[in-house]
Amino acid sequence: MDPRLAQVVERLSVGSGRVCFLLDHEYRLAWVSPELRGFLGVGDDAPLGIGRHIAALGLESAWRDAVTPESRLRLAREIVLPWLGTDELPPDAREALPAEFAELFAGVEPVAPPPVRTGSIDYVQPGLPPFPIDFVAASLRDQTGELIGTMVLMYLDLRPSLVALLGRGDAAMYERMARLIHPERRATAILFADLQASGELSRTLPTAAYFGLIRELTTSFDALVAEHGGIVGKHAGDGWTAFVLAQDVGGPSAAVAGCIEIAQRLRAHAAAGSLNLPAEPVLQINSGVHWGPGVYLGQLVPGGRLEVTALGDEVNECARIQQCARGGALLASKQALELLDSPDAQHLGLDPSHLTYHPLAAMDTATEKTRRDAGTVAVAPIPRW
Repeated sequence: MDPRLAQVVERLSVGSGRVCFLLDHEYRLAWVSPELRGFLGVGDDAPLGIGRHIAALGLESAWRDAVTPESRLRLAREIVLPWLGTDELPPDAREALPAEFAELFAGVEPVAPPPVRTGSIDYVQPGLPPFPIDFVAASLRDQTGELIGTMVLMYLDLRPSLVALLGRGDAAMYERMARLIHPERRATAILFADLQASGELSRTLPTAAYFGLIRELTTSFDALVAEHGGIVGKHAGDGWTAFVLAQDVGGPSAAVAGCIEIAQRLRAHAAAGSLNLPAEPVLQINSGVHWGPGVYLGQLVPGGRLEVTALGDEVNECARIQQCARGGALLASKQALELLDSPDAQHLGLDPSHLTYHPLAAMDTATEKTRRDAGTVAVAPIPRW
């Protein structure tokens, strides 16, 4: 690589998050940022076509499959054609051009490219509709004005105010969610939590105060889940779910311990009486913790948001466990508690060998649906901290 271009690579490599690539002075692919490699799902140079001319990059599956056919033609027509004619193409690029591209290039006279070019592509993610990604291509020149390469920076067309909202979230959790793009079975600790008597609270408190209460509890829940290496599931008004994957925290024991600690700290926060309400009501968070050795977990991207959802018997059973909890109780299943190793159990103040379990079907709070769907699941109450 040209040493001058290598200096650009060094500067672009500082920090993370830049989705970009560099072309050399002959418009051959010279470098692809790690973030763009991850975006394309490619780690090696060979599938990317390092060293190939930009006009022929569309033949590499890593690039070809990432954009729609219409995008490829638009790029050739709007970006490449205005500053590269057929005579300017090296033989390998000219011979590799698809027929529809070759026809576009035929007889085109090259012109000097402007310093900055802009455009957009329609990115294709398997199983999802395409979405637009913008880019800016800028010529790179040395002190004498000699062209040393071109930088192409890709970005989403989002206002800074929207990016700021995204930045308020937990980056590590976003990374964990991003890894779940392909749904599959995973060993997971499951947590369901719910605010007891929320309907009565909503009628008792002013609407603004009740909204503030739910927002405060939701914010606290999300922060606790992020702190313990988990992933926030669906929020349904006054209810919350979370998943702590064993692979993310070092094993089943840590995953179960994380869910229990999240529930303990959330109910302690709710009971602390520090939520600035007009009249402090008695707030009780009922929670259930369960274990699923093969929960089917993955991203759900309906268009307006990104969320992770889980399917499986254990997920439904955890919901039934939580529904049986009353008075701010935390119930954990036998399957979950018996996974705790000694250090995690001691940290939680538990001795699993001395716990007493009860099947959900024997509990007074069990509904007919609970008895039918999860009646044999055995649970034990977890004392408050």
